[in-house]
Amino acid sequence: MNATRDVFISYGHADQSWVRTLANNLHQSGLDVFFDEWTINPGDVLVHKLEEGLRTARNGIVVVSASLCTSTSPGLMVHSSKKTSRPD
Repeated sequence: MNATRDVFISYGHADQSWVRTLANNLHQSGLDVFFDEWTINPGDVLVHKLEEGLRTARNGIVVVSASLCTSTSPGLMVHSSKKTSRPD
């Protein structure tokens, strides 16, 4: 398992360009960011990597937009966060 990250970012992929800028800004501010584009590699099991990212992050950011609201990601993130709850 990876070390704990400072923040996990959840978003709709239509917002990927904007979220990449956000992730870069957070990283440049000294935070360890779980951003799927940087963390998930070809051949990885997507659901497992997302669950690991949620489980190991101290904080989460959900970028709410029309594209996120119409994707399957919100349900996946809510389900995963409940399933992988961890003590403080």
